Amino acid sequence: MMRYFLLWLTAFLALQSQAQISNFKIKSITQLNFKSAEDYKTYGGRFELSGMTDSKNGVLCVSDDLFGVFTLDTATWEISNTNMIKDENQDFDLEAIAVSKKNIFVACEKGFDQVLQIHKNQEFEIVCKLSEQIKDFDTSNTGVEGMDYNKGCFYVSDEGYKDSDRMIKNGSIYKIDRKKHVIKLYQAEGDITELKYVRKGSKAYIYFIERNASRVGRLNIETGETVFKSYAIYEKKDGKQNLFLSGMPYGMGEALFISDTEIWVGLDNGEDEMMPKAKNKVLTEYLRSENEQYPEMPLILIFERGDF
Repeated sequence: MMRYFLLWLTAFLALQSQAQISNFKIKSITQLNFKSAEDYKTYGGRFELSGMTDSKNGVLCVSDDLFGVFTLDTATWEISNTNMIKDENQDFDLEAIAVSKKNIFVACEKGFDQVLQIHKNQEFEIVCKLSEQIKDFDTSNTGVEGMDYNKGCFYVSDEGYKDSDRMIKNGSIYKIDRKKHVIKLYQAEGDITELKYVRKGSKAYIYFIERNASRVGRLNIETGETVFKSYAIYEKKDGKQNLFLSGMPYGMGEALFISDTEIWVGLDNGEDEMMPKAKNKVLTEYLRSENEQYPEMPLILIFERGDF
């Protein structure tokens, strides 16, 4: 009897915790496109958005199937190649991008658990290899999914590992300091696909996507406190509609961008067009009306940040 009571209590507390998570208020849904038809043809109509960052040259982004750095024109939502890095058919599977005052860094998954620094001559060098620095770094899921940089320190996420049901579990966030000392800051029950370092007043936070939970977390680096907001629900005046089916394998939240007033969640199109994946009313309606010509291109959900 006690066993069943404890199981019930655990489930009840989990539901109570989930109920306390508030929902983002969505402002708009936008779709990326190439700047020219020639680019669209060159890249085969595919751009699997996997990371975004703000820079002095505007928004930079990467795709996990293209070895390059791209600019994103937020007036037209067009992407174009910056030619910052040589594309010699390198299969590095770029998953994240970050900048400092002088440097640009990208992080790799697919067998290369590395952070690369891009030089002005289009060459790159490996500045950090995670499996060498983190003893329990899980290379079974092949590498880094999220990365950011601040004052000589890298913040990186190991996406997690795939269990027998192919769900991804136990994603982790690490801090790597100038001397390459490693601190584990957070471990999730599910996966983590992207993160951003953000200062808010005197406090420093890591914002991160827990993809299969369809939510964004905010981690206080000093205290370890976490709060979450969900993007699984689309709120309208006439009620709420499911935007994603949380807990399903391979959700689509891959890229994160944070400004003073907005939070963007970039949706990866994966290996297929997004239409079959949009098993919900909101995205299906959007894709049918706005996305018929280029169904392979990713979407960005733009939310109000509020006090988050």
